[in-house]
Amino acid sequence: CMAKIAQIVAQIALSLVVVFIIYSGFLFVSARGNEEQLEKAKKTFFWAVIGALLVVGAFAIATAIENFAKQL
Repeated sequence: CMAKIAQIVAQIALSLVVVFIIYSGFLFVSARGNEEQLEKAKKTFFWAVIGALLVVGAFAIATAIENFAKQL
């Protein structure tokens, strides 16, 4: 049950991560050399990647906990 909930949350969160990565790409393209816009695009991309890592990590931990509990 916990793994299914984690899977659904991960799917939703990873969809948001994809949207933010696309948005950061748009910011990179629209910056046109403007340093402030480039910095904003870099930060958006960085935090989107961090968010993806957190989501994947949380899903892996939830799956590992559930598998461990089944073995008990």
